[in-house]
Amino acid sequence: MSIHFEALHDRVDLLHQCCVLLNSYWRRSYDERLKKVGRSNDHFPCNLLMLDGEEFIGHVELSQVVGDEKCLRLKAVIIDPNRRGEGLGRKLLHLTEEYAKKRGFTSLCLSSENKKLFYKKCGFYETSPVQQCSSNALESKFEMLQKSVNHATSTNEVDEKMPRAEDESKIHIIPPPPPLIKSHQVSSNDEISKTCWLRKEI
Repeated sequence: MSIHFEALHDRVDLLHQCCVLLNSYWRRSYDERLKKVGRSNDHFPCNLLMLDGEEFIGHVELSQVVGDEKCLRLKAVIIDPNRRGEGLGRKLLHLTEEYAKKRGFTSLCLSSENKKLFYKKCGFYETSPVQQCSSNALESKFEMLQKSVNHATSTNEVDEKMPRAEDESKIHIIPPPPPLIKSHQVSSNDEISKTCWLRKEI
């Protein structure tokens, strides 16, 4: 059988192998990894496995982009270390393009720290950052909304207990936090500068 894609949620028998491969490059607890890839579905995020016959040799995670309904973001692009040097990275990107086209998408984007030249050779060009639309993002926004509602409710309750204008002398003013250490700021900027965003029309 030729090299092809299969969705992880259709091949749950490969869940363990997928977690092991991803954790070999991006370290996190096994349970966290299992929970993350276990969200794969046909409506995104979708984890695609590249198989050579029945041998699992590569992976890519796809998610939709906020504000750009025709663009897919690629994450966790990886080839099994034992199969590198065979041109499988290009093959994985080609299969991803074909999959995206069939789903009606017209462009791909991703971020990379050390593979910029490889992706440019594959037709990608530098672009501005994007925000992915995933179940994680929606859950986070929902949690933030809940917290803001709870905070507003608790604030209304506290307002009645707050001292009046004539009691302002009793209010303790909290001093502002100390400025960030300059060396830390430089380090943070250096880390950000390593990340490059790329895009390709398909």
